[in-house]
Amino acid sequence: MKRIYLVRHGQTNANVTQKCQGPDEPLSEVGETQAYRLAERIKELSFQKIIASDYVRTQQTAQPIREYVDVPFETSALFREERWPSAWLERYETEPEIKEFADNLILKANDETWRVEDAENTADIHNRIIAALEFLKNDPTEEILVVSHGSFLKQLIGHVLLNGKGTHEEVASFKITMKTINTGISVIVFEKDKWRLLTWNDHAHFAE
Repeated sequence: MKRIYLVRHGQTNANVTQKCQGPDEPLSEVGETQAYRLAERIKELSFQKIIASDYVRTQQTAQPIREYVDVPFETSALFREERWPSAWLERYETEPEIKEFADNLILKANDETWRVEDAENTADIHNRIIAALEFLKNDPTEEILVVSHGSFLKQLIGHVLLNGKGTHEEVASFKITMKTINTGISVIVFEKDKWRLLTWNDHAHFAE
């Protein structure tokens, strides 16, 4: 049975201020502390490889884990956050134009021709989720830790829960109905030719 630990990156300042963030957004001081608390817990788990997206915040989240656990490390663009228009970086997500775009990622999800500037549309994101799961399935490593992003992981889990048969809109809707915590841990397993969700958004490492 293949086991995948899915971890959301630590907090960034843009998470707090609700600004659009790009690949180079680093962890905040709080996020750095979260990453070390995560590493303290993660080191007790069994995995033979770490894969992180190529964004700064995921690389920084993975670094404390790598200090504790000596396993191979890879970077993969498959596990990036969904890409919004690059011209919008540092703008607030509450701005009307940006809120409309976020809404349309769901409302227009099944229209594969709809897109805005250089952003991914929902079909792009869903197809990347499918490719990411296929990549993990074909990796010979039995237990892998993946450091990724909130919206991407919610949709990936949605795809799994819908048994791989959800429409683009159905998968995208999981961004609304599911909530993640920075450095929360989810676990999926591949057995009997099927992905299954074992644990969602576990953040017991924040317990007092």
